Amino acid sequence: INEIPRSIENLKVLEELDLEGNHISVIPDELFTIPNLYYLNVSRNKGISFLSEKISHLPMLEELHLFDTSIESI
Repeated sequence: INEIPRSIENLKVLEELDLEGNHISVIPDELFTIPNLYYLNVSRNKGISFLSEKISHLPMLEELHLFDTSIESI
């Protein structure tokens, strides 16, 4: 896939999201409103170069995988 739809915010009970190995370049802020998300994998999406500080709005997040992206700092 090339992008994460903004409507992802409607998936309030989503707990795990594995988007490894796609062509994503932007993680929309709407993703950071999913209260039960504890696992997020966006590894191997080289177009991702930025991670919003809104990642801190995911209170249940335990695992975050960013391997092989273009993110240089968090």
